[in-house]
Amino acid sequence: MVQTVLDFKRILENINSNDSIILDKEEEFHVFSDESKVVNGYNFSNTSSIEENPLGTRSVFIYLKDKKNVTIDGHNSKIIIHGIMTPFLFDNCENLTFKNFYIDYARPTMNEFKILEKIGDKEYIIKISDESLYDIKDNRIIWHGEVNHQGKYYYEYDYRDQMVIAVYLNEKEESFFLDREDNMRFPPVPEFESIIDLGSNKLKVKLKNKDALFMVGTTIQSRYTVRDQIGGAFIKCKNVLCENLTIKAMHGFGILSQFTDGITYRGIDINPKPGRTIASNADFFHFSGCKGEILIEQCNLSHGHDDFVNVHGTHLIIKEVNGRNVIATFKNDYSRGFEAFYPKDEIEFIDRKTLLPYAKATIKNVSMLNDRDFSLKLMDDVNIKIGDAIENATWTPKVTIRNNYFGPSMGRGILATTRKEVLIENNTFYKVAGQALLIEDDCNFWFESGYVTDVTFRNNIIESCSYCNLIPGSSFPVIAINPQVLDASDGIYPHKKIRIQNNTFKNLYDDSYRINVKNTEYFEFTNNISDKHIDIITHSVKKLKRSNNFVNDKLDN
Repeated sequence: MVQTVLDFKRILENINSNDSIILDKEEEFHVFSDESKVVNGYNFSNTSSIEENPLGTRSVFIYLKDKKNVTIDGHNSKIIIHGIMTPFLFDNCENLTFKNFYIDYARPTMNEFKILEKIGDKEYIIKISDESLYDIKDNRIIWHGEVNHQGKYYYEYDYRDQMVIAVYLNEKEESFFLDREDNMRFPPVPEFESIIDLGSNKLKVKLKNKDALFMVGTTIQSRYTVRDQIGGAFIKCKNVLCENLTIKAMHGFGILSQFTDGITYRGIDINPKPGRTIASNADFFHFSGCKGEILIEQCNLSHGHDDFVNVHGTHLIIKEVNGRNVIATFKNDYSRGFEAFYPKDEIEFIDRKTLLPYAKATIKNVSMLNDRDFSLKLMDDVNIKIGDAIENATWTPKVTIRNNYFGPSMGRGILATTRKEVLIENNTFYKVAGQALLIEDDCNFWFESGYVTDVTFRNNIIESCSYCNLIPGSSFPVIAINPQVLDASDGIYPHKKIRIQNNTFKNLYDDSYRINVKNTEYFEFTNNISDKHIDIITHSVKKLKRSNNFVNDKLDN
């Protein structure tokens, strides 16, 4: 029987292929990031720049590499994190099952306070969450973590640091919003002229700007935006089942699957525990450069600051061409340092202005020159242009997302860009601030690929979604097909077939709902029900099919 963290670590370190760890009772493991295993070389997509995490350093508790046919069953044991860490990381594992754990932070890295009352022209009483730790220095709130084993805080930052974002939550309405200042990188907390400590985590604060947004009754969620650690990772794995996890807080980012072949998330519950209002700093489930099938089912996710699901590849940009030799580079500062190609992968060359493929080839061999550049030797002769993009067509997944509950949250529901079949059905999207469904494709900004060929979004409930979290009184489209096509010409269709069928739209914020569709060959909106008229706004759509949609009981076509 595993009884201590040390026992569990010893078992993990000695586990072999075809072994299993099955705890026979619920345990509670308190793990400290400054005593945990430290691994380097793990550069994760969409996370940190080289300046923020130069060596790809991760502090981990559950770490497994190069194993096959392994089950880790926690029997509902609890992992309580002290500090900042990536609680689990699986590298190059095949036929892996990871299930039945409860994961939480003793002191979440998202700090919260509630605005209780206004007592003067610029003065307010605020109550800081009992779990948020802070000091007051020179009329500044300094958020910090617990004290580590060296007697120092695990982290410490000023409440208005340029890397800090503050999000307002109206708990009664279950809605999120932001307020940006021109000179700040991220939307901040308003600056305080003075702070008086009233005891019991209550402060009297005086605003420098009496017109700053500071609404009584709202909770402000404040976080440092550097994604130095994440909620968990599956890297270069195959045939993964991740099942029955309960997660109450994640730092930096959610769970990442990167260059993984086949993964199922089933019965994952990510919600803040009572007394908190936030569970994830960013995306909940993120998939970068995967293949096989992604299956997400029977999950319950709420209270995050970004997408619930984000599926994409990465466009690398062509730097040099010499016959069959090509140099390609990562362009996004937050996606670099990981393998993006393998021998025998099929790649497509993408026109950077139109997002359309115009050539393809197979990789003979590949070498990584540095954390950004790759040298590719091709099996084929190709006529390609420097400055255009490469998408790895082999590493593109089929996606099924069904029977989940998403919301509320500040971000979007599902962001999906993959050329394989996508089926999104029987889900509920509740008070998701952004789009319930967003389909992008981009060679110029975030460099996330690629085009879609067959997307079906059906039998979903979309309730009170797509309200704007920046500008009061306006909203996002509830669904957006928004490839970043730079060529303004008509007749450019990187996206192929998208069907929106048999969904229910209700209680949205505007007088009518908007669906925006760009640069798509076929878009279908059929057999949907809503409580308001839905406007479909198109640009460069070859065929639009709209039929048998009802507003209440009235046909709306």
